[in-house]
Amino acid sequence: MPLPSFWSRLRKARLAQVLIVYLGASWVVLQVADALSDALALPEWVLPVVVLLLLAGFVVVLATAWIQSHPLVRDRAAAEEVPEAWELDVKDLGRTVRAGRFPHLTWARVVGGGVVAFSLLFGVAGAWVLFGGGRDDGAGELAAPAGGDGAEAAAPGVAVLPFDSRGVEDELWGEGLVDLFSTNLDGVAGLRAIDSRTVLARWREAGAAGGRGGADGSRGAGGGPAGGLEADLALARSTGARYAVVGSAVGAGGPDGVVRLAARLYDVTTGEEVAAALREGAPDSVLSLVDGVSVDLVRGILVRRSGDLPARSLASITTTSVPALRAYLRAEAANRRADFAAAALAYEEALRADSTFALAAYRLGMAYGWMQQRGAEAAQERMAQAARFADRLPRRDGALLEGYHGALREGDPASMAALERLSYTFPDDPEVWYVLGEARYHLGPSMLLARSDAAAAFERAVALDSSYAPAYIHLMEIRLGENEREEADRLMTAYDAIAAHDERLGALRLAYALTDTNGGVRGGGGGAVLDTVPEDRLGFTIGTLARGGVGNAPAMARIIEEVPGTRLGGLPPGLVQTIRSAFQAATGQVDRSVDALTRLAPGQAVHTALLLVAEYGVDVPGPVLDHALRVDSTTAPDALLSAGLLAAHLGRGDLRERAVSGLRRVAAAAGEPDDGGGPDDAGDPAPSSSDREMFTAMAEGAIATIEAYAAWRDGSPDEAVRQLERVRRETIGYGPREQVNEQARLWVGVIEASRGRHEEAVHYLRSLDRSVMALLLLAESREALGQVEEARRGYANVLRIWADADDDFAPALRARRGLARLRGDRGGSASE
Repeated sequence: MPLPSFWSRLRKARLAQVLIVYLGASWVVLQVADALSDALALPEWVLPVVVLLLLAGFVVVLATAWIQSHPLVRDRAAAEEVPEAWELDVKDLGRTVRAGRFPHLTWARVVGGGVVAFSLLFGVAGAWVLFGGGRDDGAGELAAPAGGDGAEAAAPGVAVLPFDSRGVEDELWGEGLVDLFSTNLDGVAGLRAIDSRTVLARWREAGAAGGRGGADGSRGAGGGPAGGLEADLALARSTGARYAVVGSAVGAGGPDGVVRLAARLYDVTTGEEVAAALREGAPDSVLSLVDGVSVDLVRGILVRRSGDLPARSLASITTTSVPALRAYLRAEAANRRADFAAAALAYEEALRADSTFALAAYRLGMAYGWMQQRGAEAAQERMAQAARFADRLPRRDGALLEGYHGALREGDPASMAALERLSYTFPDDPEVWYVLGEARYHLGPSMLLARSDAAAAFERAVALDSSYAPAYIHLMEIRLGENEREEADRLMTAYDAIAAHDERLGALRLAYALTDTNGGVRGGGGGAVLDTVPEDRLGFTIGTLARGGVGNAPAMARIIEEVPGTRLGGLPPGLVQTIRSAFQAATGQVDRSVDALTRLAPGQAVHTALLLVAEYGVDVPGPVLDHALRVDSTTAPDALLSAGLLAAHLGRGDLRERAVSGLRRVAAAAGEPDDGGGPDDAGDPAPSSSDREMFTAMAEGAIATIEAYAAWRDGSPDEAVRQLERVRRETIGYGPREQVNEQARLWVGVIEASRGRHEEAVHYLRSLDRSVMALLLLAESREALGQVEEARRGYANVLRIWADADDDFAPALRARRGLARLRGDRGGSASE
């Protein structure tokens, strides 16, 4: 058989087609490698190695095509002397290599070899990054301190090249800008400015060598150096920079005209433009122009590295002060890890540098809100400062600030509605969901929202930005109160990874242990554990449990029972006994609670007496009730409300009128105009107009609530519900109004459940998380509506709270029977 000629072999090998296919596949491989390098921050040597492998593969592919085109190869393959074209034959490959011979080239072996080679390459590169050898692309630099040799050594460098100056003073607007921009950019958002002397030395070397403009450093005719942008980027790379700033300063209209300062920031490894900025101003405003351009460039870097800050938040940075920007970025990093004290200090620093920085004032108000009570004076002042300059914010941020202030400071229902609309308009904005969660958590109950509605908003914020620690705090409290222990533990673990040094974390862990009904601190030896807990952490724990609702009542009862009042913030013994009696009543320990009532002051005993008699239906002895109902002109407004409700329940019209008269005095005193006389007779500051309005609304709402309750007891439930709903709408807000609002919601729910209107009852009862009786009625109404699983969980939850209740405690017996109905048996465990 004659051998084919060279040209016939060439035609049979189809080298042109093979070459086209290989080049196309190589292009795809390069694109994928480039994308992986950027996404995973792979070392810079990866792409060159990919190119070398593709070049080697090119030779191997051509050789394989040539070999496979030989006519004898097919015959030898048929005789099983060599593998077929698409056969790997690993055993033959191994024998050939061990014998020291070059393996027979098949397409399967070529493809397999390529896959192995690239797998090894990316595996080694991944290990390089994993164990700290990868290149630093600047991600995560926001949280790094501005100073410190270690941080600066690892930071990505930025080289500021001399600006192209035309129509302005060359010395100032050309090389002079190198120093100004380098100073501004150094240390901001994790950047490290390449020393201006290094940059200028390389610039002049390039000019002297003829590769750039003049030897004096100017760019030369035409406004650009020889080689243009590529030459600029090459020079920046030679300094070790990751980024380069290239710009121009152009004057118009003579020395008194306008200077247009433009700058672009490039990634020198890819040539990609990262940010651009343009400012115009008078020639003598060089510093403010440089500051403005610097801030715009930094914003561009941060938007590109969206892991540092949400991109939308960066659009809200309206300051042109570089010191303010530096401080703000430090504050944001601290705020995101729930270090509110450090955040507040840095926000204050930002505002000292720029008092019109609305976003910094807004964030500072929120930080103070976490550090102090919601209405703290410092938080109010900063929120007011933010509101004064809100017109400097983008529209969305201005709307968010207005909604936050209205809902969380003013208690305005319209602001809650505005925040809800923002969440519909911007469903992928984590900050909108976080603020909405805060509003639902604090204001929501008075607007008939359940804690689950707040939890849903917080969960959405966490899903969109899992590194924002503040969104976890109330969510963890809610899950603890719901006894969702696995979810609470998962959230605490995630929070620990973000905010490991937050003092709340230890308090949350203690609260978690205290709520364990299967052992732990509550199950035995708890007193010894509580004795070792620092007093400040114990205070945080009590706050965490209280905010979680009545579901944490057993844990709170245990703390009050076992911790001396001196360790509870120095509470007076009488107040400790009052709190203890209240929690004994809440957990169904009626005998112990009633026994303590006569030892309490009437204004303190009346709340627990109302709970026992009106909610639980307990037959409290007459002398105990007479003691609790003993009110006078010194009785606090909230105690007058409880006394009036209890008197109405008992049909004691005289005592009810006494409580109402006391509340009318409160309303009249609160409604008196402010004479500007300063402190009152006791030396305390005179109440503000907003405080007077709040107490007036509280007193008037309390009177209407008592009258509505009396109407229900007299057989007019429709009138009672109508009046109580009006009270609820008029007492939405914070402070004393919250107590009236809660009573109005509770009794509407009780009335509606008692007459079988279960859908209406659920509407009100779901918003109440401080009344175990409301939880029981909610479970019963859901059972009546066929919501079996929700009802079962509800019964089990109240039985968990009443695990230590008296054996004859009637509400617990109701819950057991309800749970037994749903389980289809006659049992029902109190610990299920």
